[in-house]
Amino acid sequence: MRGHEPLIALRRQGLRPVMAQIEVSDIEPLCLRDWQHNAGIPVVHIEPTDSLSSLDLRFVVGLVVHVTGESESRVKAVFRACKAAEASRVWAGITRTQIVAGSPVGEVLELLDSEAQ
Repeated sequence: MRGHEPLIALRRQGLRPVMAQIEVSDIEPLCLRDWQHNAGIPVVHIEPTDSLSSLDLRFVVGLVVHVTGESESRVKAVFRACKAAEASRVWAGITRTQIVAGSPVGEVLELLDSEAQ
């Protein structure tokens, strides 16, 4: 897992962002490095080699969290883990990206909302 350290530091200062983005993907999101300049929305990247059962997600307590990724099982596992870690609300999108005319095009296959369950 990468990108959570600045979010933890922010929380230790008593600050809470409006929301946090968790990317569950094989590719590191470009905005991971500069999330402080990306409307202040923290971005955390869960890598394919990360064991989901051992992730420490205490940094999501009380936050609205948006989880995205292409692996249905991993996105759903992170969705459940964020709920268990007491995020205030969790949205998740299972996506697929294709290259169309040389550009990436994303498609949402399934949406999950902790308030709808």
